Amino acid sequence: MIGLIILIIFLVRIHNLAKQMGKSALLWVLITIVVYLGIQSLIAIATLLTFNLLMKEYLITRFIIPLIFFSEFLSLLGVWTILSYLKARKEDENK
Repeated sequence: MIGLIILIIFLVRIHNLAKQMGKSALLWVLITIVVYLGIQSLIAIATLLTFNLLMKEYLITRFIIPLIFFSEFLSLLGVWTILSYLKARKEDENK
């Protein structure tokens, strides 16, 4: 739930920055959502494949909470990277 709130705050900031720069705000928001969901999906798929190849599916229940936090952290890090990129572009345009 906290991750979703942080994502919404980042999306609003990305939308506002893109709009101020004259870029397509909707496109940047969509790119951000795709990055967020993509990172989480890749982690889930990699985890399932790893546990299935090891033939130890019971480990999924043991590590599910740390995996959720890990995937959420990396997804928000990807969104933060996009926000930082837009901030840097805006500062470059202002110079």
